Amino acid sequence: AKPKGMPLPKNSELKRWFKTYPHGFGLAFQYQGKVRILKGAMDAKQMLRLINKMKESLGEEQVENIDIVMQFRQAVTGSICPAYCHPFPITAQQEELDSLDVLTECALTHNGVIYEYASSTQWGYDEGYTAYYVQPKQQSKDINDAQEFIKDYLVGMGESLWNLCVQALIKAHTSSKFALLSRRGITYIGDF
Repeated sequence: AKPKGMPLPKNSELKRWFKTYPHGFGLAFQYQGKVRILKGAMDAKQMLRLINKMKESLGEEQVENIDIVMQFRQAVTGSICPAYCHPFPITAQQEELDSLDVLTECALTHNGVIYEYASSTQWGYDEGYTAYYVQPKQQSKDINDAQEFIKDYLVGMGESLWNLCVQALIKAHTSSKFALLSRRGITYIGDF
């Protein structure tokens, strides 16, 4: 997340993060009273193109004056493809969830596993980290846990999504981290 008043990370940092989480990139930024999502970069060059597209649409001088969320994907559920890059709009419309360029009221990025949508994943241990990770595997139904969670739960919440008690329930239910971006700014759910 890049809060208002902070500069965008340097390209060298962005490239390093992409190398660490290589399954896609997307970003959401405040734009004309709404949130614009640009996503689907599958390599570092495409990532920098998306960032430049954002700068062109805003005017480079405005980038520091807005809130931005970015996500570098490590695939857990669903295939490795542009449509499954985060962020996602809070909508039940699959076309918009898969869209690589969409204007919306609220965008969500997600880090972790929403277990009820990850039943066909494999667990392994990464020697370089103390935490377990999920290894993507071939699935009979190609899904993305965040998209399914948005459709099944978040869409119906409406304005109650901004209630702190509801956010605490989401945190407890998912054991994940979320960054929501709206015209209000960035809202974090989970332990950051």
